[in-house]
Amino acid sequence: MAGMPMRADGTLHGLLTWGFSTVVMLLLLTTAIGGAFSGAAKLFGGITQAAQSTGLSQVVGENVAQEIQLGDLQSRVQNAAENVQSALQNPQTQQNLRQGGEQAAEGTATAGYTGFFLLLIAGLAAAFGGRSGVRRALIV
Repeated sequence: MAGMPMRADGTLHGLLTWGFSTVVMLLLLTTAIGGAFSGAAKLFGGITQAAQSTGLSQVVGENVAQEIQLGDLQSRVQNAAENVQSALQNPQTQQNLRQGGEQAAEGTATAGYTGFFLLLIAGLAAAFGGRSGVRRALIV
């Protein structure tokens, strides 16, 4: 298509250029989304670690290991809920939650800016490709 004297062919050339750059953009965007999921996994890991440090995992393990009676179940659930609430009030847990949220927000913002700039670059590449794909008429 490159080198054709018709503008429509040049436009198609530009669209093909844009299509290629869009595929590259999607590849980079999926990498950024992977980073956001990684941040969310770190957040979940921090919550799990905080729950283990308060003994919540021992309470849950004991409940599974022992035969649970119906009357005792309500008190154990109440104790587990209190352990979770105390873990969430722990300053270390709150700091881990904030850090995870900040990482997720930063990853999302980076993905948004990256997507915008890649689309802008793709549009410029399409315009340049379409323009350079048209051969100028030779006046004799």
